[in-house]
Amino acid sequence: MQCKFCQNWEISQAFPEDVYSYDVPPELVIKKAKENGAHSVAYTYVEPTIFYEYMIDTGALAKKAGLLNVTHSMVSSIRIPLQPVQGPRCCKY
Repeated sequence: MQCKFCQNWEISQAFPEDVYSYDVPPELVIKKAKENGAHSVAYTYVEPTIFYEYMIDTGALAKKAGLLNVTHSMVSSIRIPLQPVQGPRCCKY
C-alpha cells in the first residue's frame, strides 16, 4: 500500500536501510533526561503493540531516577487485549 497522503510516508514506505535511525536503550533515555534537567519522559504517538516493552522498561528506570512518565496518544490500528496495558506492570510507573 502506498498512500502519498500518509503523514510518515518517508519512513513507512522506505526500506529499513534507507531510514536514518539509531539505538537508544532505556538507560540512555534516562541518562540524557537527567543530563538535560528534564522532569519527565514522554511517550507520544506510538504504536503500543511494538513499543510496550520499551515503554515499560524505560518507565521503570525513569521512576527509579525520580522522573515522571507521561503517555499521550497511544493508539493502535489493530485490536489487542486490554490486559497487558491495564495490568499492574504498566500502571505502577
